Amino acid sequence: MSESVPTAIIQEIRYPPIINSGVQLFVLRDDLIHPFLNGNKWRKLKYNIPLIKENHSTLVITFGGAWSNHLVATAAAGKMYGFPSIGIVRGDEAVSNDALQFAQECGMTLHFISREKYRERNIPEFQWQLEKELRQIHPELLEEKFVYWLPEGGANQAALKGCEEIPLAISIDTNFICCACGTGSTLAGIARGMKKHQAAIGIPVLNAETYFNESLIHWEAPLSQIELHHQFTFGGYAKKNKLLTDFCEHFSKHTTIPVEPVYTGKMFYGLTQLIQDGHFPQGSVITAIHTGGIFDFNQEFSRRLPSG
Repeated sequence: MSESVPTAIIQEIRYPPIINSGVQLFVLRDDLIHPFLNGNKWRKLKYNIPLIKENHSTLVITFGGAWSNHLVATAAAGKMYGFPSIGIVRGDEAVSNDALQFAQECGMTLHFISREKYRERNIPEFQWQLEKELRQIHPELLEEKFVYWLPEGGANQAALKGCEEIPLAISIDTNFICCACGTGSTLAGIARGMKKHQAAIGIPVLNAETYFNESLIHWEAPLSQIELHHQFTFGGYAKKNKLLTDFCEHFSKHTTIPVEPVYTGKMFYGLTQLIQDGHFPQGSVITAIHTGGIFDFNQEFSRRLPSG
C-alpha cells in the first residue's frame, strides 16, 4: 500500500449566487481520497505514517475532541497500516457518538481527560506524566512500545510537508487557494507550497485571531501571501445558526458537493460572501480545498487508497 497522494479531482463550482460574478471557483475534492482517511487529515498523516512505521513497536498517542475528524482519520490509518493508537479525548467519559465508536472499532483505545488537563496537552512534562499513567492503566498496550506523540490535528513538521503538496495537486492555473482553518497548519502548508503569484485565503472556524497569527508565524508561513477572514466563524467552533445550516443545504443541493457547518460550510459561505462583495479582482480563479470531515459510518471500510 503506497503513501503517495491519490489522483486529485478538480471540480468547477456553478453555484447560482456567484455564476455571473466574473470569477471562477473550483474545488479540490480531497474529501474523495478515502471514506475515512481523507482531506487535510490524509495530507497531514501522509509523511507521519512512514515515521510511525519505522519502529514496528510504535504506539501512537494523539489528541482530539469528542467529534474529532483527526481521531477518526488516525484510527482509520492505524487499521490500514497496522499500528495501535490511543486517543486522548477532551471531556466526559460518558460521551459516546458515531465518531468515537468508529475509532474504537478501528482499534483505537480512548482515554478521557478533563478540559482543564487537556489544555496542557502540548507540555512535555504533562505528556510524560500521562504516558506514565497510561502504562499503569494499559500495560498490554505500552509494554516495550515506542510512543509516537502526534499533536492535536496532526499538526507537526511532517504534516506541514504533506500540506505543502496541496498546491501541486491543483492542475489549473489558480490565483487564490482557500481552506477552512482549525489550527492554521493546513493554511501554513498551502502558503509554503504556493507559487509566488498566488495567495492563500484562510477562513477560520473559531474565534482566535491571535492564535492563528501565532500559528502562521510558528510554521514560518509567508505572511505576505496570506489573507485571514475572521468574520465567518458564526460565533465559534462548531457554532451554527439557521443561516449557516440553510446555506449548507442549499449549496450541497445545487453543487452536489457535500458540506457541513463546522468547516467546509463556513469556508464556502465565506467565499460566497467575499465573491459577492467584489473582494476578488475580475477574472480571478479561486480553488477551495475540500478538507473532508463528512463520514458515512455505515459505509464498508476500505483498506485501499485510490491510485495516484
